[in-house]
Amino acid sequence: MTSIEGQDFDAELEVCSARLRAAADRQALSRELDELAALAKNHEPALQVLLAAIVEQNLADVTLRKVFFDDQLIDDGVQETVLAVAGGIHGFRGDASFLTWLDRVALNVARQIRRRGNRLSEPVSNDVPELEAWALRVSSIVADEVAVAAAFARLNREHQEVIQLREMEDLSYDQIADRLGLAAGTVRSRLSRARGELTNLLVDLQRGR
Repeated sequence: MTSIEGQDFDAELEVCSARLRAAADRQALSRELDELAALAKNHEPALQVLLAAIVEQNLADVTLRKVFFDDQLIDDGVQETVLAVAGGIHGFRGDASFLTWLDRVALNVARQIRRRGNRLSEPVSNDVPELEAWALRVSSIVADEVAVAAAFARLNREHQEVIQLREMEDLSYDQIADRLGLAAGTVRSRLSRARGELTNLLVDLQRGR
């Protein structure tokens, strides 16, 4: 990966993203990710490329599939791993590869999801507002309730709707599809886009933008 700086930063990042997708093997991919992660600690555009690579190249999926068999839980784990990376990238010191660090992050997220699932089996007060419930779910990872609420408010109506049905009402993909009159695949892709947008908004808010 070439040095990324100056006015050509965005153009170089596009090249970087293409090189990540074209990496011939895991070793080449690991090298590209290590350099990108080092840049992402101080450059927002580099962080966005890094987060996109985690989703597009299924970098966290292998670790999450060691814990979960349910595709919905794996999807949730991927998105929460992205949030965790966004909030914790400054903790990446480079003493191990980024992929090794990412595996640890994803495993911690998986453990949090399992613990949360156990707590959800217990009685919950009806006094907790839905948006606060969603905020409590991710606040320990990257933001507090106020930040999540602010980011949620910036989403378009379709994205707010699908996140509310999945994250606040805890409906399955099939139930959401029935509610909205959509195909299950459409629900999955729309939810993925909505979570990605929410992630980006949380990153922006975290950096005071």
